[in-house]
Amino acid sequence: ISQIAKALEAVHAHDIVHRDLKPQNIMFRQNGRPVIVDFGLAKDLESNTRLTRQGEVMATPRYMSPEQCMGSAADARSDLYSLGVIFYEMLTGLRLWGDAGPADLVYMHIHEAIPRLPERLAGYQPIIDRLLAKQPGDRFQSARELFATIAV
Repeated sequence: ISQIAKALEAVHAHDIVHRDLKPQNIMFRQNGRPVIVDFGLAKDLESNTRLTRQGEVMATPRYMSPEQCMGSAADARSDLYSLGVIFYEMLTGLRLWGDAGPADLVYMHIHEAIPRLPERLAGYQPIIDRLLAKQPGDRFQSARELFATIAV
C-alpha cells in the first residue's frame, strides 16, 4: 500500500486526480513496483475544462468516494478514499460491503459506518478510519501524508 501511495503522490504532484482508482487500474512491473493505469476519467485540477456535468456520477461504484457518489468535485483525497477501499480488501480478502449492488454501494459510501477490521488486523484500523472517512477533511490530506504514516 505504501508503494501505491507513492505512485499516487507522483500523479497528484502533477495536479491530476485519477477518479477511478480500483484494483484493475493498478498493474505491477516485473520488479513488483505498482503502476497506476487507465486515466480515462482523470481530471487535471488546474484545468477549467469540465468533462462531466455538475452532479454527474462517474467511476466504479465499489471504489467511489462519498463526494463522487453525490456528484461533487473529486480531489486527491477522493483517490485516497478509493485506496482505502482497496486497502480494506487487501487486508481482509473481502469486498467492502460484500456483494451490494451499485445503488446500495453509493448509499453505503455516503451513510454506512466504516467497517471494523477483524481483531487480528485491529492495528490497521486507524489508517482505514482515516482513508475511509466520509468527509474529505477527515482523511489523509495527501498521499505523501499517508506514506509518511505507513512507511516502514
